[in-house]
Amino acid sequence: MIVAGLLARRPSLLAHPDWSAINNVKSNDDNSTFALEQAQIFDILAQLPTLYYKQDIITLSSAAESANTATSSKRKSSLSDLQSILGQALILLDKIKGKMKQWKVSYPDTEYTAFPCRIVPSVQPYPCTVVTHFSSRYRAYLSTLYNSTIILINQFIVSINWFLPDTPTSASLIISASEQISAAVMEIIQSIDYELEYIGKTARDSFYLFFPIRTACQALTKSTSAESLSQKLWLEDVHTLIANRAGAWTYSKTIFGVESIGCINTPENMVSLRW
Repeated sequence: MIVAGLLARRPSLLAHPDWSAINNVKSNDDNSTFALEQAQIFDILAQLPTLYYKQDIITLSSAAESANTATSSKRKSSLSDLQSILGQALILLDKIKGKMKQWKVSYPDTEYTAFPCRIVPSVQPYPCTVVTHFSSRYRAYLSTLYNSTIILINQFIVSINWFLPDTPTSASLIISASEQISAAVMEIIQSIDYELEYIGKTARDSFYLFFPIRTACQALTKSTSAESLSQKLWLEDVHTLIANRAGAWTYSKTIFGVESIGCINTPENMVSLRW
């Protein structure tokens, strides 16, 4: 439901406190710690469709007012509203980064580097010389879910800054967001070698790679570098490999497919950009 909300840029029911994912965590579950950490990420991610929805309303309304020679006070009001939404996104970003920092302190030995051992049928070179393996697949799930959320929040921060005046602060935010997106994409890529072991065993296993792969591909689509293109094509080949293993995945092709992802880089078209 959250992913569908991101795709449609419409508020998700799960953003309401009464539908918080944390409320559904059962303390007697064998994986209750994982379930709680996952729920905390889902609750943060669930707020993002609402922010996109608010941004669209403000920018579309502002564009209509501009066509009708909007007053200075209305333009200031629109900027103030956009800055307020940006502030909410920054709070979400700080919140999830704080959660991950806390988890890494609590579980310091859950990740380690290794050499790639899975075979991905692709003409593209393997994007990294070392990969990340985990103490359990649940740690891998949390890592890719976390990095996907980091990408999506930072993409929102970049998109909304295009509608705000150029200032040293906005420039700094865009640079920081771009760096965090690149780092998160690489962390997703480095986790794939480990996670491929579990793909196709359950629908949940497949989801935890379909979602980050689409997110990473969408981020890479916005880059014009040869390296980013090679990484995206490699991820598309991984996506095909997973789809062939997870036979029942096709009903989610509209949401988790990568072939329909396009690049829209101009500020005036940013409202039309879909996750």
